[in-house]
Amino acid sequence: MLSIIRSLWFFKKDLLVISRPHTFLYAFILTIVGHKFIEITNWKVVLLNAFLFAVIASSIMIFNDIVDRESDFIRGKTFAFHQHKAVFVFWLIISIVAFVVAIILCFYSFEVSLFCLFIWITGIAYSYLQKMYIIQNILVSLCSASPVLSGAIYQGDININIGLIFISLCLVILSREIDKWMSRAKTSSSFGIFFIPILLLIV
Repeated sequence: MLSIIRSLWFFKKDLLVISRPHTFLYAFILTIVGHKFIEITNWKVVLLNAFLFAVIASSIMIFNDIVDRESDFIRGKTFAFHQHKAVFVFWLIISIVAFVVAIILCFYSFEVSLFCLFIWITGIAYSYLQKMYIIQNILVSLCSASPVLSGAIYQGDININIGLIFISLCLVILSREIDKWMSRAKTSSSFGIFFIPILLLIV
């Protein structure tokens, strides 16, 4: 175990890549944006919430790499396959950090902390829904858009504006995920372009 922990420094660049810094930053910023739509601003809550969502996002992505390491290996993503023990330890460390931050956030807002933990569990569950592509795509869109709801959860009031922003984000992300899915299936990649208007008509 100690040798695996020491190896984390050796693989630091690869571990940084699989932690998805852009996803970390996206979740952090989107959470702050969500808090800007409410009247009450507690910056301790905002920053704790933003950091928690960012770490959760990285945790979900890393866990998915662990579960999908064999199929990813076929597509040329080999790090998680060859170094799965180091990746698991790294995921465990990230997850412990997230859990500690969630506990601290509980002292400021139990509801927001519980909401983040729910999204975390949902994101982890995604990795086990193999071959259930539509459900996976919907889960990705809901989890990816959820940070914007943080402020409304904290205030206890999801108004129409934040609701519309959440739905719009879900539709855009869902379209992108389905477009990626269809591209992998060697189907026309323009599917996603037409999917948003269809969803808008349904909603």
